[in-house]
Amino acid sequence: MQRMNNGKRGQISYEYLVIVGMVLMLVLPFFNYTFYSLGGNIVIASGAAKTVQLATGLEDVSYLGPGNVKTYQMEDVQSITISQDGEVTTVLSNGESITIPSTVVLSEEVTLQPRSISIANKQGQLVVVNTPRIEQIDPADLSGNYIRAFGYDFGSEPTLIVEGVESGGERVRHSYRLQRGERDAQRRDVAEIVSIPVLPPGTYTLRVVVHDIIYSPPFMIDNMD
Repeated sequence: MQRMNNGKRGQISYEYLVIVGMVLMLVLPFFNYTFYSLGGNIVIASGAAKTVQLATGLEDVSYLGPGNVKTYQMEDVQSITISQDGEVTTVLSNGESITIPSTVVLSEEVTLQPRSISIANKQGQLVVVNTPRIEQIDPADLSGNYIRAFGYDFGSEPTLIVEGVESGGERVRHSYRLQRGERDAQRRDVAEIVSIPVLPPGTYTLRVVVHDIIYSPPFMIDNMD
């Protein structure tokens, strides 16, 4: 009798597993569709928010007047275009596009890479570019009579600002007009200044400036003795 009960329980367990398996086969496609739709909606919502933020930034910087700069992070989209009449169009990671109008007028249409974007009001004219970024400095300790900067979005006529405190405590600030060179093997922008006095040991902050108003994030060098 006991052996028969075990057999019945084994049969019931097997039938139970079959039923559960059939239910899962019916339900899983629904969950997959739900999660896919939810993921797509999140991408669209995020992209729409960033597009609105950029269009609003154009309005704000134009209204605030000369000297104002705003920066926005746009890394999670495929591309950004701002038309001459101020329409901001972003292509999202799922291939869909979103367009938001604004009332500003640019001198020309601007196509931007999906990374940090800066909007500046330069003497009443809006400048919209990818924010410059320094990735490497050569020599790394500023021990040579030249400075070579590697990074992205340096523009055609970048300026290098070097600020810091020398080991003796004296504050210094140097401004150098950089010469653009060919991109390196990593497709980074390269710009340099040569025949300059060697900087003494100290702690320095370097920034690349484009259009004389948009600054890169600070690049720190500490070569204190």
